[in-house]
Amino acid sequence: MLERDEWLAWYAARGFATIPLAPRGKRPLHAGWQRPYPTAWGNAPTDANIGILCGSASGGLVVLDFDTPDGLREAAGVDPTELAFHTLVARTARGWHV
Repeated sequence: MLERDEWLAWYAARGFATIPLAPRGKRPLHAGWQRPYPTAWGNAPTDANIGILCGSASGGLVVLDFDTPDGLREAAGVDPTELAFHTLVARTARGWHV
């Protein structure tokens, strides 16, 4: 499994802007999180979650959130493993992020 800094490098290589989130949570750790800044990760706890900004900050990134395991299959008509051959797909606690 990748470590946090490896994930941050992976996201940065793809043009995704990241922000530190509360450990095991979704709340941004810093005010002004809408615009990432270079030192944001310098003082973040080592167990901070990684948030990825959507929109222009990440090159126009759009994320679709399906809150049930079958929601993606119903909406896209394809299995998540098949869709992963064409775009990024991540399993969440309740469903999928595409």
